[in-house]
Order: sequence, then C-alpha cells, then structure tokens
Amino acid sequence: VSASLKRAINLSQRRKEKTPAENRFRKTSKNYQSCSVIIHEQLVLRELQMQITISEQNIAIKMASAVVFALIVILSGFSIYDYTRKSDMLIKDFVENTEFVSKHLTNILEEPLASENKNFIRKIVEWEMADKSISAIVIKKPDDETVFLAMGRDEKWEPAKFEGNISGDFVLKKENVIRNGEVIGFMEIYFTVRFIKRELGNTIIAMVVRIQIMTICII
Repeated sequence: VSASLKRAINLSQRRKEKTPAENRFRKTSKNYQSCSVIIHEQLVLRELQMQITISEQNIAIKMASAVVFALIVILSGFSIYDYTRKSDMLIKDFVENTEFVSKHLTNILEEPLASENKNFIRKIVEWEMADKSISAIVIKKPDDETVFLAMGRDEKWEPAKFEGNISGDFVLKKENVIRNGEVIGFMEIYFTVRFIKRELGNTIIAMVVRIQIMTICII
C-alpha cells in the first residue's frame, strides 16, 4: 500500500509539472491573446477616428455650403437691384426720347410740310431715323388718311420707303402739325422696344455669368 501511494503522489506531481513545450505553447497562446486584444483596440480606435473625421468633414461641408449659399443670395440681390435700376433708367430714357423726338420733328416739319417739299421732308425723316429706336415715321395730310410720306425699316434696319401700314409691338406717338393755328398734317412715329429688351437680356446673361464665376472662385 505504501508503494502504491508513493507512485500515485509522484504521478500527480508529474502532471502538475509542465514540460518546456507546454510552457512555450502556453506563453504563445497568451501572447496571441494579448495581440488580438491590442489589434481589436486599434481597430476600434481607428474606426472612431474615421467617424470623427467624417463628422468633421460633414460639418465643414455644411458650413461651406451655407457660406456659399449666403454669398449667392447676396450677389443675386445686388444683381437684381442693378437689373431693376438699369431697367428703370432705360425705360425712363426711352419715354423722354419719344417725347423729345415727336415734339422736335413736329416743329421742324411745319415749314416744309406747308410747302409740300417732299424731298426735304424725306431727308429730315431719314436724318431722324438715325435713332435706331424709331421703327417708322408716317406723315399724313390734313384728312388723316392720305399718306404723304412713309419711311420704315428694311431687313438691315436701314430707312426704307413703305406704304404706311404697319403692325406689331410698337409705341406710337402721334402729333398734329400746326401752322398759323391750322392743322396742315399729322405725324405718326412708331418706336420699338426691341433694343431695350436686348440690352436687358444681355444684362441678365452677364448677371448669371458673374454669379457663377464668383461661386466657382469661392468654392
């Protein structure tokens, strides 16, 4: 019994003792576990850093977008103001010009129309039509029906004779030609607004291009 007990004790002690290979395996296992924990922590940290970076980028993009939007609104406001001011100025100049031309032409036509000097009247009308806003001038006799002289525009917008019948989008100024208190004729001047529309259209194009260039420069 004593010998059997000793053998059992020795066997138990040998089981408790680890061989060098087992010790190395145990150390390697612990090192592997430690490395796994470190790698996992690094991955988690990197993911957090990426999330923070993305969040910061999103905030920066939103702030930049807000700044760009605000600047576009401001530039648009100034452009609309400039457009409105220019439109008002062009319309005002146009109205003043129609009043001046009609009164001026009525005065200078008084003498030649009284003498029915058609050649001289034609030269006066052609000279007045150097103003591109005038589309046509029609001079009628005292019955207000018979056309004495009519000058319109050709395809190149040069003065040209025509019958006196005209239609379209025009601003008409009609004046009586009076001499010694008697009506000796009537004058009709047809003004066009095509050049005002063209200039305002160019203003809009320039405004849009300016806003786009400023936006690109800001971005």
